[in-house]
Amino acid sequence: MGLKEGIVSELVDKHFRVWDYGVDESAMARAAVHLGRRYHFDEPHATQVDRLACVLFDRLATLHGLGPADRQLLRVASLLHDIGDFISSAAHHKHSQYIIEHTDLMGLSVEQRMIVACAARYHRRAAPSPKHALYKKLTSAERKRVCKLASILRVADALDRGHRSKVRTLSLTIDDSAVVVAPKGMGDLALEVWTARRKAALFEETFGREVRFELPASRGDELEEPG
Repeated sequence: MGLKEGIVSELVDKHFRVWDYGVDESAMARAAVHLGRRYHFDEPHATQVDRLACVLFDRLATLHGLGPADRQLLRVASLLHDIGDFISSAAHHKHSQYIIEHTDLMGLSVEQRMIVACAARYHRRAAPSPKHALYKKLTSAERKRVCKLASILRVADALDRGHRSKVRTLSLTIDDSAVVVAPKGMGDLALEVWTARRKAALFEETFGREVRFELPASRGDELEEPG
């Protein structure tokens, strides 16, 4: 087919929800970084939050019960959570939601893009609420996914409060009543831990566990590059 026919065919497939959105996770992450650069995002901070969020997601697997596709969505939300700064710093979380919601991101269906947009929006300030227009459109299952992803993103973002990538290792312990997070890294992490404690409420409400942060960390595994 020619180019025009190919575009029409793609649009028809997307309309009837038969388009193959499958794409390699690393390719999806690269697409998110490319979009972030268009909006002059803080790339070192975004990639650090991406790494932290992936470590949290992987080590909390028994708690959140999500799968690889959700990890992909978390990565995109982590990389793009601050792109709204390009429009306004004061309400950048809302602008991040708008940009993601209305941008065609490689590998994401419309429904997935809505989840990513909401997760990015709720990385700060107000918790998810049916009063918010986009969140209201989601199904019950999608809302639960947003709450889980946003909970993890809030903690990951808080652990890079100074945008200096100071946290290098994380140790996590999970029991029936609490999740203990022990970060370790370069210099004093008091600000990062203080911020994480302040932003842990959504996590505690979503997962029914208290979150405790221990400083200094006694042990931990090196952060890994998201696979």
